[in-house]
Amino acid sequence: MPSNIPVITPAQSLEAYQDCVNPVIDVGGLLAVVPELVAMASSGEINASSEQRAQLKFLSAHLAAIPLGTVDQLNNCPAEDWAVDSCINTGEPVVLPAYNCSGGTGAGTVGFKRGGPESPMLYPWFPFRLFGAGRKNLWSPLSAPLSLARANQLGRATWKARNIYGGDWDQGLLNAVLTQQPIDEQAAMLLQRARGGFSSSFRFPFATGDCSGSGVNSELGAINANALQWMIAQDGANGEIVMFPSGWPAGWDLSFKLHTQNATTVSGRCSGGKLRDFVVRPAWRASDVSFGAGGAGCSPAADGG
Repeated sequence: MPSNIPVITPAQSLEAYQDCVNPVIDVGGLLAVVPELVAMASSGEINASSEQRAQLKFLSAHLAAIPLGTVDQLNNCPAEDWAVDSCINTGEPVVLPAYNCSGGTGAGTVGFKRGGPESPMLYPWFPFRLFGAGRKNLWSPLSAPLSLARANQLGRATWKARNIYGGDWDQGLLNAVLTQQPIDEQAAMLLQRARGGFSSSFRFPFATGDCSGSGVNSELGAINANALQWMIAQDGANGEIVMFPSGWPAGWDLSFKLHTQNATTVSGRCSGGKLRDFVVRPAWRASDVSFGAGGAGCSPAADGG
């Protein structure tokens, strides 16, 4: 492990991985929060003494990097937790749950023994939003940012290797959207979850009875709503708005109005594979809008009004 970085141990990476060193959820959280604190302290947005500002700057420059490895370093887990195709590309880079956790049996590799259904290695995408369209894509405070293509490649490999998809609170759909899995796969997952058994007898329309451990669950609908909105638009780290980062499913007509960051709304509709009536308010924010893959579902080049 590099010197002069925080060492967090004993720790766990969610419930799934126990007795860890520098879990990705702690490392990622610090990478997401500390630089923001430095900026707020420097601008006077928060009250910090000169000593505190210096300490924050030092910490920001010495944060641990997101733990990266390969799929074979995650192979030390029960075989029933793996789909067959997720173990084939054993040399493909992925995000690891921590620098190390107890229970590994592979000689010469970082060992991980899984104890729960969570996938903490996907936390850099959600909820920390370190990687993705319009994000900074920084995995280390001292390294150059990853290109979006490289970040997406890393995210897709990590999602494929360790995502356990289910219903209710499971974040697999959000991770599929933010790691830019193929748009048709995103659409299929969204439809699968949307058929989860909503009941008009519940007070809130997003509540459903299809939930493990509870009779009423609002998380299923909340995750579906967030995922659908992020399929349409994602906010960037510096005020950008990325429309249709992975494209839009062919044959899906859409009418939307979304509130984004900096008091901005984007609205429009997709019809016949074309983006129509697209409006950004306030108008000066239009220069901060970019488009992702586009594709057959909603082509921005053919905005017809």
